Amino acid sequence: LNTLIDAQLKANEKTTLTDVSASALSTTGDITVGGDWDMLNSTNFIRGNGTVTFNGSAAQTIDSPAQFHKVVIANTSGGVSLGGSSASGRVANTLTINNGATFDINDKNLTANTLVNNGNLQLLGSETVNITTMDTDSGTVTYDGSGATGLAVGDNYFNLTFNQSGTSELDANLDVNGDLTITNGTLDASSSNHDINVGGDWTNNGSFISRSGTVTFDNDSNVFSGGTGTNNDFNDVVLSGT
Repeated sequence: LNTLIDAQLKANEKTTLTDVSASALSTTGDITVGGDWDMLNSTNFIRGNGTVTFNGSAAQTIDSPAQFHKVVIANTSGGVSLGGSSASGRVANTLTINNGATFDINDKNLTANTLVNNGNLQLLGSETVNITTMDTDSGTVTYDGSGATGLAVGDNYFNLTFNQSGTSELDANLDVNGDLTITNGTLDASSSNHDINVGGDWTNNGSFISRSGTVTFDNDSNVFSGGTGTNNDFNDVVLSGT
């Protein structure tokens, strides 16, 4: 049994499709889901050219290895996360995170052609993330794991937040067009002394190990630091903004 959706479908609660041999859901229209999405085999969902929007009023989970065409994260109440043994975030076209919404990939891998981030993309930092066109003009990326060497989403961001239990060590120069915030944990420029460019505010309530690197503030910035000492001091600072 195959079900073709060529108009809009709204599901206020969970969408489940588990019978691999008998069922498949395909779409050329759009789907709006207010609950969880459980499709436990990649053949259960044929993406077509439609958009799947998650707009629940409580936390939602996506458990599916299938590829979507376009995804919109519109849940501003409880957020949307990847979860379950089969989950993977695969978006062939555009992943959009709306203002006030959070998409937590939750130790699962993410692949998308384009990210439009007006909200918050959250991850541990140990995942594999491949985004062809990254949004560096809006939105926040938050690392909330135990730290890693290298940043999974890359080295170019708008707002970047570390709220983690360990250390994130840079493996390349870092460019943040908006605010850089260390809520918890440590950001380490590494023994390679990588440089950091910040276009917005710098807030450090955790630790920053500058090594011999340079931090450049290249726009209108305020610097808020949790204190002084080896884990808060800058090495070299360049003020090139306003």
